[in-house]
Amino acid sequence: MSSLAKLLAGRKKDSPVWEFFVYDAIENKSKCKALDSKKSECGVELSGKNPTNLSSHLKRFHKLEFLELEHVEKERSEMKSSVKRQVPTQ
Repeated sequence: MSSLAKLLAGRKKDSPVWEFFVYDAIENKSKCKALDSKKSECGVELSGKNPTNLSSHLKRFHKLEFLELEHVEKERSEMKSSVKRQVPTQ
């Protein structure tokens, strides 16, 4: 598989966790952009791009960002539920 194909392969990153991470396809690592206690970028690199693993990092090391992530995910879930209920059935 060519480098370009690898970059374009896979699903679109639609999880809100990506507001806090940048993925490097060449290294296959996700870098945390959340700010640490000194107001500088965390910079921790996690292997892969699994949103659950990334979320766990936020939960463990960046409590405020994790709470923000939970809030956004809850809103998205509620919005999807309300859209499903509004679809007329025949």
